[in-house]
Amino acid sequence: MRRTIVALFAVIIASSVAFGLHARAASDDNAQVNALYQQFTTASRHKDLNGIMCLARDQWRVADR
Repeated sequence: MRRTIVALFAVIIASSVAFGLHARAASDDNAQVNALYQQFTTASRHKDLNGIMCLARDQWRVADR
């Protein structure tokens, strides 16, 4: 029984390494981050507190989905 569990665990580990299961940022994610950064920079440069707070509010809505 113990050998079976160890073998099964080894197969799972080996297959996950073989398939390279890790998170990758899509190009769309990078584009969204850059757009938000530009909006934040512009709002900060113009000292637009409402613009900065709207960005923060919109990000919380996205995180809640």
